[in-house]
Amino acid sequence: MTRLKLYFAGWRPDRDVWGQLRLPASPAVFPEAERILRRFGGLRFGNSCEQVRIEPFDAVGDEDDLRERCETKVGRRLYPIGYREHQDREPVFVDEAGIVYINFGDDL
Repeated sequence: MTRLKLYFAGWRPDRDVWGQLRLPASPAVFPEAERILRRFGGLRFGNSCEQVRIEPFDAVGDEDDLRERCETKVGRRLYPIGYREHQDREPVFVDEAGIVYINFGDDL
């Protein structure tokens, strides 16, 4: 079922969209974030009322210090890979070990 949802969203096994992604000016991309974004960047799941988008540039919006606050909470470097949106935008981050976090207000 997951593979089917990925296919409908535009994913393919050999997909590489790295050169097409808009990345934030900082922080520097680490290998695990690049690996995820190469294969899944630009995908959207859900509908216009509730969706998840793998878009690093739009993940944190104008909250420049959000990533740093989240890094402090988990004690690891984080990279924004996308967001979940329903009524509010909730950034999605990945750490260097590949663990994915979603930010709900001030909770991860």
